[in-house]
Amino acid sequence: MRPMLDFCDREQMVCYLETNKESNVSLYEHYDFTLSEKDLIPKSNVTHYAMVRKPLPIK
Repeated sequence: MRPMLDFCDREQMVCYLETNKESNVSLYEHYDFTLSEKDLIPKSNVTHYAMVRKPLPIK
Protein backbone atom coordinates (compact mmCIF):
# COMPACT_ATOMS: atom_id res chain seq x y z
CA MET A 1 0.00 0.00 0.00
CA ARG A 2 2.83 2.41 0.82
CA PRO A 3 4.15 2.65 -2.79
CA MET A 4 0.70 3.61 -4.07
CA LEU A 5 0.19 6.18 -1.32
CA ASP A 6 3.62 7.66 -2.06
CA PHE A 7 2.59 7.97 -5.71
CA CYS A 8 -0.66 9.69 -4.70
CA ASP A 9 1.28 12.12 -2.50
CA ARG A 10 3.67 13.00 -5.35
CA GLU A 11 0.70 13.57 -7.67
CA GLN A 12 -1.29 15.39 -4.94
CA MET A 13 -4.19 12.98 -5.35
CA VAL A 14 -6.90 12.39 -2.76
CA CYS A 15 -7.48 8.69 -1.98
CA TYR A 16 -10.86 7.18 -1.14
CA LEU A 17 -11.72 3.70 0.02
CA GLU A 18 -14.64 1.75 1.42
CA THR A 19 -14.74 -1.20 3.78
CA ASN A 20 -17.44 -3.08 5.59
CA LYS A 21 -15.17 -4.35 8.37
CA GLU A 22 -14.80 -2.14 11.41
CA SER A 23 -11.49 -3.84 12.20
CA ASN A 24 -10.04 -2.38 8.98
CA VAL A 25 -10.73 1.20 10.02
CA SER A 26 -7.77 1.40 12.42
CA LEU A 27 -5.49 -0.18 9.79
CA TYR A 28 -6.38 2.52 7.28
CA GLU A 29 -6.10 5.24 9.93
CA HIS A 30 -2.50 4.07 10.36
CA TYR A 31 -2.01 5.12 6.71
CA ASP A 32 -3.52 8.58 7.42
CA PHE A 33 -7.04 7.88 6.17
CA THR A 34 -9.88 9.48 8.10
CA LEU A 35 -13.39 8.16 8.44
CA SER A 36 -15.71 10.32 6.36
CA GLU A 37 -18.92 8.29 6.57
CA LYS A 38 -20.33 5.39 8.54
CA ASP A 39 -23.78 4.07 7.72
CA LEU A 40 -25.77 0.90 7.19
CA ILE A 41 -26.03 -0.35 3.64
CA PRO A 42 -29.71 0.01 2.70
CA LYS A 43 -31.88 -3.04 3.37
CA SER A 44 -29.09 -4.85 5.22
CA ASN A 45 -27.41 -5.05 8.58
CA VAL A 46 -23.95 -4.40 7.05
CA THR A 47 -22.13 -1.24 8.14
CA HIS A 48 -20.34 0.73 5.43
CA TYR A 49 -17.23 2.77 6.28
CA ALA A 50 -15.99 5.37 3.78
CA MET A 51 -12.50 6.76 4.31
CA VAL A 52 -10.49 9.56 2.72
CA ARG A 53 -6.80 10.41 2.70
CA LYS A 54 -5.59 13.81 1.59
CA PRO A 55 -2.12 13.97 0.03
CA LEU A 56 0.71 14.40 2.50
CA PRO A 57 3.65 16.74 1.92
CA ILE A 58 6.33 15.10 -0.16
CA LYS A 59 9.30 13.96 1.92
